[in-house]
Amino acid sequence: MKPDHTNPVPAGFSLQRRFPPESRVWVTSTGSTNADVLGWAASGSALGNAAARVLVADYQSAGRGRLDRVWEARAGDALLVSFLVEAAEVNGLLPLVLGVAALDVVHQRGGTNAGLKWPNDVMVGSQKLAGILVEVTKGPGGVAAAAGIGMNLAAAPDGAISLASLTGSVDDSIVGVAGVLDDLCGRFDTWLSASRPDFIDAYRERCVTLGQQVRVDRIDGTSFDGRATGIDDDGRLLVDHAGQSVVVQAGDVHHLRPSS
Repeated sequence: MKPDHTNPVPAGFSLQRRFPPESRVWVTSTGSTNADVLGWAASGSALGNAAARVLVADYQSAGRGRLDRVWEARAGDALLVSFLVEAAEVNGLLPLVLGVAALDVVHQRGGTNAGLKWPNDVMVGSQKLAGILVEVTKGPGGVAAAAGIGMNLAAAPDGAISLASLTGSVDDSIVGVAGVLDDLCGRFDTWLSASRPDFIDAYRERCVTLGQQVRVDRIDGTSFDGRATGIDDDGRLLVDHAGQSVVVQAGDVHHLRPSS
């Protein structure tokens, strides 16, 4: 049986709302929501709105994913949003936290076949449903981060999958941008309020990389194969390679299909 991730607020978690409706700025088009939010952090406000912490775009012309990959979507096909996360909550787990929040929203809408490929891609098998990029900068209030996500809702690029395709529904209650955003704001807030041990346990439950044969492409250009055996308390992937446990903090991880 698949774990139930639809409970809106786990017992004992904070009900504080970091991203209420008045904190959200909507634009028709921009280059990159992450770049804009980093600009907010540097200036201390957005368009004169000191409460702004969420930027949503119908279309972005220069969206980026991890490792500087391009993320493109037609207007209306995807949720394109970046969150301003302030100093006290900027840590190494932030990309994973947004990934767990996004997966919970997908599960709430019936997409229970989706899981997290380490560190934070929302996947259905080999097809990507959502990707995340977190970037850090310094502003007047100290270190801040832009936590950006692109989630395919009504349609998806070749090789990817949309929420509509996954759930078999194009109903606005399932794939509507406003509703998905509202639920994502709530789940992201919830997991930012969680204790580190509770969060790591939740992440491990949702990470489909665990137990897989993987190839790890390191940032330095080297690669190795092994079996993903665990997630440590800092969110790093543990891979058994030739009998040695290798800690993976950054890089590209590919799930290897078992030989027939």
